[in-house]
Amino acid sequence: MADKTWKAVERAIAKRLGGERVGPSGKSTADVITPTLAVEVKMRRRLPAWLTDAMAQAAAASDGRLPILVLHQKGQRHDGDLVILRLSDFETLAEPEARVTEDCSREPAGPAAESKKVKGGYIELKMIRGFGPYAYRRWREGGRLRSEYLGKVAVREHT
Repeated sequence: MADKTWKAVERAIAKRLGGERVGPSGKSTADVITPTLAVEVKMRRRLPAWLTDAMAQAAAASDGRLPILVLHQKGQRHDGDLVILRLSDFETLAEPEARVTEDCSREPAGPAAESKKVKGGYIELKMIRGFGPYAYRRWREGGRLRSEYLGKVAVREHT
């Protein structure tokens, strides 16, 4: 049976952001999760013209800067305003990362070590909003991408 379009969109967003589609669980959860993001994906046949026009206006006036659109509801506090930006801009901004391929056939440390059977994988070092690097172990299990946070990596300064 073919996937529903919204499921395919959630999978595509998960892939682009390096996350995992959660799927329906009967609970109020995000559609896609990454180590740092909880993503709610909404698909519409067409976005409102005023919204796409406003984003186009921000992009046209950006002059090499990051174009964003801020939505404010009259009479409400600004800390609840919504910020919209293009996915490609967000991908560039969010998490520059470096991947280091390494043999990850060893079992993970920690309380769940016995329950995980890992064959191969890699260590991923990520910078998150300028902080880090943070190490994650990634592997495939049951057709799904899995990850384990290993901790912050100590960086030695050369003097």
